[in-house]
Amino acid sequence: MKQLSLIFAFSLVLTLGACHEEPPSSDHTVHPRGIGFSVTPMECALENPLFPGLPGTCPYWEKYPPERHHSNNGNWNDVGNINNLNNINNGTNNINNLNNTNNGTSDPARALEEADLIRVDGDLLYALSAHRGLLVFDLSDTSDLRILGSFPVNGTPFEMNVRDGVALVQFSQFWEYRYDESTGAGAFQLWSQLLALDVSDPAAIRQVGRFSVPGEISDSRLVGDILYIVSGQTGSCAGCMLGSGVSVLSVDVSDPSAPEAVQRLDVAFPDATSLARRAVHFSASRIFVGGLPLDADRSRIQVIDISDPLGTMTLGDLVEVEGQINNRWQMDEADGVLRVVGQSIDWQFAPVVSTFEIRSSEDLRSLDVLRLDMQQPEQLRTVRFDGPTAYLITLLPPRPEEPEICDPLFIVDVSDPANLVQQGYYEMPGWVYFIEPRGDRLITLGFDNDIGGTLTVSQFDVADPWNPRELVRVPFGGATVLSEDQSRIHKAMQVLDDRGLILVPYGARTSTVVQGVVQLFTFTHDTVTPVSELSLAGPARRAFFHDDDLIAFSSEQVAAWNLTDVAAPQSLDRLDLVAPVYIIEAVGDHHVAVLTENAWTMKASLAIHERADTQFQNPVAVIDLESAGVFVSAPEQYLWSLPSAGSYLFADDTTVHLLYRDLGYGGTMLASFDLEEVADASPDGLPLGIRQRLQLAVAVIHDPEILILDEPTSGVDPIARDQFWQYLIDLSRNRGVTIFISTHFMNEAERCDRISLMHAGRVLAVGEPHELSKARGETTLEAAFVDYLREAADLPEFRSSPVPQAGGLAPADTAPDGAPHRRFFSMRRLWAYTRRETTEILRDPVRLAFALIGPLILLVTLGYGISFDVENIPYAAFDQDRSLESRTLLQELEGSRYFEEKTEIRSTAERYHRLQSGDITLAIEIPEGYGRDLLAGRSPEISLIVAGSNPFRAETALGYGEAIIARYAGEQRRRQPAPVADAAFSVETRFLFNQAFKSVFAIVPGAYMLLMMLIPAIMTAVGVVREKEMGSIANFRATPVTRLEFLLGKQLPYVALAFVSFLMLLLMGLFLFRVPVQGSLPALLAGAALYVFASTAFGLLISSFVKSQIAALFATAIVAMTPTVNFSGMLTPVSTLEGASRHMGKFFPSSWFQQISSGTVTKGLGFADLWNAHVALALFCIVFLMAARFALRKQEK
Repeated sequence: MKQLSLIFAFSLVLTLGACHEEPPSSDHTVHPRGIGFSVTPMECALENPLFPGLPGTCPYWEKYPPERHHSNNGNWNDVGNINNLNNINNGTNNINNLNNTNNGTSDPARALEEADLIRVDGDLLYALSAHRGLLVFDLSDTSDLRILGSFPVNGTPFEMNVRDGVALVQFSQFWEYRYDESTGAGAFQLWSQLLALDVSDPAAIRQVGRFSVPGEISDSRLVGDILYIVSGQTGSCAGCMLGSGVSVLSVDVSDPSAPEAVQRLDVAFPDATSLARRAVHFSASRIFVGGLPLDADRSRIQVIDISDPLGTMTLGDLVEVEGQINNRWQMDEADGVLRVVGQSIDWQFAPVVSTFEIRSSEDLRSLDVLRLDMQQPEQLRTVRFDGPTAYLITLLPPRPEEPEICDPLFIVDVSDPANLVQQGYYEMPGWVYFIEPRGDRLITLGFDNDIGGTLTVSQFDVADPWNPRELVRVPFGGATVLSEDQSRIHKAMQVLDDRGLILVPYGARTSTVVQGVVQLFTFTHDTVTPVSELSLAGPARRAFFHDDDLIAFSSEQVAAWNLTDVAAPQSLDRLDLVAPVYIIEAVGDHHVAVLTENAWTMKASLAIHERADTQFQNPVAVIDLESAGVFVSAPEQYLWSLPSAGSYLFADDTTVHLLYRDLGYGGTMLASFDLEEVADASPDGLPLGIRQRLQLAVAVIHDPEILILDEPTSGVDPIARDQFWQYLIDLSRNRGVTIFISTHFMNEAERCDRISLMHAGRVLAVGEPHELSKARGETTLEAAFVDYLREAADLPEFRSSPVPQAGGLAPADTAPDGAPHRRFFSMRRLWAYTRRETTEILRDPVRLAFALIGPLILLVTLGYGISFDVENIPYAAFDQDRSLESRTLLQELEGSRYFEEKTEIRSTAERYHRLQSGDITLAIEIPEGYGRDLLAGRSPEISLIVAGSNPFRAETALGYGEAIIARYAGEQRRRQPAPVADAAFSVETRFLFNQAFKSVFAIVPGAYMLLMMLIPAIMTAVGVVREKEMGSIANFRATPVTRLEFLLGKQLPYVALAFVSFLMLLLMGLFLFRVPVQGSLPALLAGAALYVFASTAFGLLISSFVKSQIAALFATAIVAMTPTVNFSGMLTPVSTLEGASRHMGKFFPSSWFQQISSGTVTKGLGFADLWNAHVALALFCIVFLMAARFALRKQEK
């Protein structure tokens, strides 16, 4: 960044003028490496004759075909078209994002994934902030950006990968002071870290792994399941095994929740002391580390082999190249060739293109070296390899005779790595920082020194590599701060081919701050057009699309715009991530006062934080100083002016004082904020009166347009009440704030412009205070109100008076006979809560879908996923007899649907092997002589050998086999000439109700019971507890609504929803699983209605004891699942249970509805058979509801 600043400052003093360079002295020169030119001397034209307004070229070199030349390795074969590492494909797809590419390998397991500052997964944005570490944002509603969780780290975030709910975050520049006791000296040391953070629950991010990385991280790649991190050492880093050099760490992340370090390589390079960050290039099987100088003119590239998929690394060849390697783009591996562009540090020679044959990681052979032909040495600025072509941008330094800068674009043909050819050349004002190839076009980001050092986006036509030309150059921005260094700028600048857009995030420096900007361009094959400029706080680091919305990220702010019309972006939301902190002062023992400023609005505020809130993220209170009439100095006065021109903050235990210079008045002012004696108390622990004063302060502190206050001064002393009313009058009269107040104090009501008198929820009269008093013939409003109340209640003391014109009498809440309604139960109040809860459900499509679709999905899972049917048992016969009788026996098994025949067994060893491998479950071994013994009337033995790894399946298969053999034996006895007399009777087994013996007829009715207990109970419990979490349960506690009305009002919508869900389950069971209702459908529906009422009442009961939705969900699921699954009769009949298990089944509604469900669906039962189950369910409804009523508190403790 310092280097960029110096270049920028230097560019400000340049003299503007036309590009001009002297031609070569001779008419024809044959240069080394065979590049030839014929010379036509001419002036460099400022204007382009073909495209007026575009910069001109200096076409005094007329190209002619080059002579081929050869390197020492003259037997190299032409490799043809070399594919670029970045998979450029003529600009047809958006390939600017290089984060996921196979990098020349066809093996998906070796695909390379780059890390980045941000990651987007569905509606979640993971981002690294320099101030707050890892942040997780919710993008589901871009008009309401929210932070779901954060993980602060005291280090500079570098980049990250996210895999399977784990963020692999790299942090660099951990400066730590290390004290050496042996020497008594200490020093600051630099180190880096890799943290594995479990982000599956963004609200509770936790660390699952930590690895120290010596030095400063240069780059990383995720290759398959191995993360490789390259860092540079300069001798001043913690954990360094060497003075200066390179470290490479490999970490196995196949299980991201438990990453393991595999290996660390440390390679010493004593001469590499200038920079910690190295230039790194990755391929699927190798790492190339540059930036390792030998001297000013030569450097080395260390090759590291990473072909082992388990992460073991080996050092490869150490390649010496001409020039220095400063960024990743100067190296490229393609089709077994390493291509490198180097430059001397002091510009003593022109840039050099080198190629090496990669015979193995340990053996690289030089193929060719091409030094660019140029009039004088120039500084290399940018390189990009694109298939068979290399593009180079150099910086031509100013000369006394030519003070302006003309920066050339060079094109080199690298299609034959043994014969490099310099092709076209083009001069342009300014220089290029980044090149993005698009087939025969180049899109570039750079600077234009001739127009004040602004940023530029340009497009070049390189269809003819011998005659490149610039099509368009668009300047933008002013004093800029680029969002990334040169090795990572491609992750910030986005060229979106599918949208025809270019996004360039950067920072625009003003006198005091750096403002973030995202510049948008539209582009075609020949044009680039600026369309809009979006601003945010802090230097913009990334910008990306989420559907049609653009999200921009900086370390200070996240902002969203709708870009349905890219020319007219609509701002959706801004979320501040940090605010400048200018002064911190302790307040008492537990709080601090912080003078801060919003970086976007530039408004100062005074925030009170608990001392434990070291990140200043959760203020106890925030005072907008401007709204409070305190106009402090501008932000730059905090930073740059003398202390006397700034502000001072000091405090005692109860008061915070701000001494400041008033902008309008011009003098020094003092503002005091009294925190009273309760500065260290939490709001819940305050007395009622002081709590009211705190709530009043919170209500008015943000200068709202509308205030709604419910009895704001109750519990407040008369002096404070009068002060508050003076402030309210000032808000209404002088600031135009509309205020709604409910009160019982008539002296307060008289201060209002218009009032409404109410009794028992009914409006009695509406009008101005003096009009209402006059209408009743009273001198005070309080007397008039009492008169209205007597009339509404029809009291004996009622005296007639004219109906006021201002309002009129509204009907009181009375019964037809004039008596007031009883208050212990009201259908109107119950219905009000029912309608409210129904509206809440309908407004939450996720909750509604969970209630209706969730049971259907679970029924499909249970119906198809659980089966007790044992069919198609694989078996094989080992027939050693091969007689007619043995074949007849085996034919009995072949015709059974329970068995599936496999190829015949031919040996005992084969039988054992096939049973062991799982090829067969049952083996039938018929011994030799079986048929002879059977005909002779003897009892031959047959072996049934079963694989017992699955006992249930094995026992069933054995039973099936024995039954078939027994049936066969019986038939054989009957066929004997003189059969033995059978018993006087025979036993035949038959099944009732489920004659096909299909488990689906048992699973589906049980699923009805399970799902109608679990889902409705959870939904109801969460619905009630949600009121507690949001605080809206205060409406219940502050109104005449009874506990029973509240509970029934909350319950009835879920009863209706659950019954609809049951009907959908019933239809799915009928049409999908073919499980009809054999018995009484009314009996089933009546039982279902009672059952869902009981399950929702059970949810109400659970909600009375818990305070959070998570606790309600877990408590309901655990308490309901245990008796529902184990003791309801779903898996084991209740009649077979004994002791406590049987009682648990009987004392929970699931077992009773299981009787109704299985009885009506499978057994054909009706009301006469199931009435006792219906009665039991009705009792459960009453017991659960009454228990919930008594457990629910009407008043908060």
